[in-house]
Amino acid sequence: QPFPNLVHMTVLGLDTADLPFLLPRLTVAWSAGHHQPDEVTKANRDLHDYLESRVSRSRSQTTAGGLIDALVQNESSVRLSHAEIVMLAKGLLMSGAETTASHLALSLIEVLQRPGLADSLRRYPEQIPSAVEELLRWIWFSGTIGGTAGGPHIATADVKLHDRLISKGEFIVPILDVANRDRDVFPDADEFCPQRSPNPHLGFGHGRHRCLGMAFARLELQVGLQTVLSRLSGLTLVTASEIDWRTQMFTRGVSSLPVMWQGGGQ
Repeated sequence: QPFPNLVHMTVLGLDTADLPFLLPRLTVAWSAGHHQPDEVTKANRDLHDYLESRVSRSRSQTTAGGLIDALVQNESSVRLSHAEIVMLAKGLLMSGAETTASHLALSLIEVLQRPGLADSLRRYPEQIPSAVEELLRWIWFSGTIGGTAGGPHIATADVKLHDRLISKGEFIVPILDVANRDRDVFPDADEFCPQRSPNPHLGFGHGRHRCLGMAFARLELQVGLQTVLSRLSGLTLVTASEIDWRTQMFTRGVSSLPVMWQGGGQ
């Protein structure tokens, strides 16, 4: 969790010393039933107040720089309002860092459960980008209907999608995790192939709802996975049964990930 959160805080121009304050509130705000409604309300209010104060400070004094400062200082005709900058910063901090942290942990679990894969990626780090793409295709990431399954859509008019007619008023729920196992698109769709190419997965969504920060997330996943594998030799899961899986959160993930490694790493 600290890695992607610190990266996003740096990009926004937030003080990284504030991570201990932000991290528990970001986790609670990501709840989809795991935490009580009043806890979620307070976490969101604390995050809003923190970012509102940071945007106000950017208007009144010179700060360290970052995206918030750039947006505040923008004098063009399309400049964002104070409230819009606050909400944009909150959205980037929450949806970007929380999802990347979850997927990085899930990727590590997947790699460590496959004999020889971790050692292969250590020896041939140039294969990590391809492995990350397959992890994005392979890993079930949806924690709730608000995750990669998407919310229910309502057709506002009759529309033909391939050979199916979707009638006006019908509900449609796109399930991207299922699309990522489409045998018409992916040869051996139910096999994990770390060197798969091409790999037109929908891990980042599609169309106008495609993840705005997907290039950023790809880089973080690649750097995070390579750094962990290179620094911690002999890395293994303590036991799969001890993984503390999160429940009732917007994305699937773990609360903690017990591992062991041999020598040298810290």
